[in-house]
Amino acid sequence: MKQETLLQPQSSIFRQLKNTEVTFNFTCSTEFGERVGLIGSMPLLGHWDPSKAIYLNTTQSAYPNWSIKVDLPRDKIVEYKYVVIADTVNKNTKPKVKWENLPTGINRIVNTYGKKEAILYESMTSLESIEEYVEVTQGKQFMSSSDIDSIKNEDLE
Repeated sequence: MKQETLLQPQSSIFRQLKNTEVTFNFTCSTEFGERVGLIGSMPLLGHWDPSKAIYLNTTQSAYPNWSIKVDLPRDKIVEYKYVVIADTVNKNTKPKVKWENLPTGINRIVNTYGKKEAILYESMTSLESIEEYVEVTQGKQFMSSSDIDSIKNEDLE
């Protein structure tokens, strides 16, 4: 029987990931039964597959503002888009997907270079993106809660 051992933080195998916590805030009116999703250029964001979108959240008092916090790899440019997905009653039918109306070949981007946190404010009716961010201070790192399969070796220390 193989004995398992726990990895200690001092272990050379235990490595911290360099991530940027990105808060996506998106203003979008929806119909009953529709949800706002985020998809993009990496596995964590579904690799452009709407069926793998991550869903933003809203409340009755916050609507039509939707938001989600996502840990993205630091020092990357990540492309993404918002989609509105209408759930269907019939489980055998694919949900209806409305892509945001961006010019052909244009995606939104978030640049995580040197950023510990970023907050984006965007809208379905505008291409404008407002960003607030906190830069990384030397020597501070944190662990990832994102999908480990989406991280490549160069994202590890």
